[in-house]
Amino acid sequence: MDLVVDSIGGDTVNTLTNIVRPGGRLVFYGASRGAVPELNLHRIFWKQLQIIGSTMGTSQDFADMLRFVDEKKIVPVVDSTFALSDAEAAFNRLHAAGQFGKIVLRCN
Repeated sequence: MDLVVDSIGGDTVNTLTNIVRPGGRLVFYGASRGAVPELNLHRIFWKQLQIIGSTMGTSQDFADMLRFVDEKKIVPVVDSTFALSDAEAAFNRLHAAGQFGKIVLRCN
């Protein structure tokens, strides 16, 4: 692969450095899986990889995106919804990494 775009970070980063081609690029815009336990720097420099961090745009870009989502009636994919009192169960669902879509906490 020439380019890998990742939104979760964590322990997947070293796997991504394996699959991207020499001279390829890794773009990170999130870290929901937390910090990278150990980064294999040798692989990064031997493969001459480019690592790019992004906030995914400016404040104006974000406002434009919100307007687009509203106009096009785009809705997120929701895997499951939990009451705030069931936050531990929601976290366990997230930690199991089997969800497809967002996990929502309802604050009632």
